[in-house]
Amino acid sequence: MKIKNYLSAAIIFTSSCVYSQTGTGTIIPGSFYSGGVSRSYTIYVPAIYKSSTPVPLVFNMHGLSGTCAKQMTAEDFSKIADTANFIIVLPQGNTTGQPLPETGWNVLGTVAAGVADRTFLIALLDTVESQYAINTSRVYATGYSEGGFMSYEFACFIRSRFAAIASVSGSLVPSGFTACAPNQPTPVMEIHGTSDQIINYTGSSSFVASTDVDTMINYWVKYNKCIPIPTTIEYLKDTIDSATVDHSTVVHYVYTGGTKGVTVELYKVLGGGHQIPSLPPVPTGYGVGNTNEDFTAAKEIWRFFSKYNLEALGVTPATGINNNTFEKNNISVYPNPSNGIFRVDVKNNLNVIITIVNVLGETVLEKKISDTSVTIDLSNYPTGVYFYQARNQAGNIKSGKLIVQ
Repeated sequence: MKIKNYLSAAIIFTSSCVYSQTGTGTIIPGSFYSGGVSRSYTIYVPAIYKSSTPVPLVFNMHGLSGTCAKQMTAEDFSKIADTANFIIVLPQGNTTGQPLPETGWNVLGTVAAGVADRTFLIALLDTVESQYAINTSRVYATGYSEGGFMSYEFACFIRSRFAAIASVSGSLVPSGFTACAPNQPTPVMEIHGTSDQIINYTGSSSFVASTDVDTMINYWVKYNKCIPIPTTIEYLKDTIDSATVDHSTVVHYVYTGGTKGVTVELYKVLGGGHQIPSLPPVPTGYGVGNTNEDFTAAKEIWRFFSKYNLEALGVTPATGINNNTFEKNNISVYPNPSNGIFRVDVKNNLNVIITIVNVLGETVLEKKISDTSVTIDLSNYPTGVYFYQARNQAGNIKSGKLIVQ
């Protein structure tokens, strides 16, 4: 597949995403329509990236009232990416479709309510994979607060795309926890303060009904068949004991022995607030309570992520269908984008079956083409990105992306 290199296409960022950049790479903004709404994101590409070498990808998702810029500052992977050579994508939450007036993710209601955000984020994953050389076996998701909730949504409801997830001050609402249905070994890390007043360590607060952290961890330990007795470490500080400064200490629990070598890790920040641990602390403009200064969350999360890939977990990575596959064949699908009505012209390949799937991998239409031209009608489906695959008895003929506006 020919990989496009967009490093030369970087433009100056305006509006709310003004960055305090610590890395030496390139910050590239982007947007596209998903569900009829313009959704934006930012990509960080390290200077050492080469389009000839597939690299890991880290999703880094902000919390309620946050922005991609705040998240890049607060949970800063850029310097790590500069040396470890991975790309970071920071999606921007929306006010539309989520129950609170601030920007965020629709993860505090029913499981069904979050479909629009999941659809956007998987479309974003497909977009990044089409533009850069991504190792699809090494895609990871992390986030703070509501972004942490979103990471668990990926672990529970998205199939064969993410090798590991990490949440900071996140959880799942009880209905989401009940519905959680992972289908692969899933390494999970949680970083959470015991004095978190927003997403309480012990569960529901005045802010939101959530699942308590120990219950979440025990679920993943059992699901992954880890040894239920953890290795416990009183965290070794990067500097002198800062408890007198940040009013918190850390106990690190590691559950080993899981399926395919999976571990589950918990950083229990005793006295920590609704914050992202950082050394030195980073003012972010969002968060409540004590910020632990004994470790830096991004460093520990990458240490955790870097151990895992889908293939080693026994999972074949699912990817968006490659637009450039089978270009030599005589099948045309147009106009694209369209209002949902597409024409398919077939030459020298009769008895073709065309299958349309959405960004969650669900089949929405399948049709046999026995003439030289047929019409595909997706006008009754939500606007957004779809993928088609045309095949005959000999196998795949052509595949690509459709956009319904």
